[in-house]
Amino acid sequence: MNQYFGIPQLLYVCHLLHIVKPLFYPSFDPTYEWDTGAGHAIAKGAGKKVVQTDMTTTLEYNKENLLNPFFIVSE
Repeated sequence: MNQYFGIPQLLYVCHLLHIVKPLFYPSFDPTYEWDTGAGHAIAKGAGKKVVQTDMTTTLEYNKENLLNPFFIVSE
């Protein structure tokens, strides 16, 4: 079993950004706001950006549809 099973996706992303230090991490898996909210705050606090695939629109919350679009975490 993957040691990261059950960790919210963006917390996993923050871990990767800290350990591996890639330039960006794309997410093309379906996620909901509750999957990404805490990790988004951590990434932002670490100086990272969480944006939609157009690379300019920040991932938004409190939408009518709680499903997130694809997003990218970057420097």
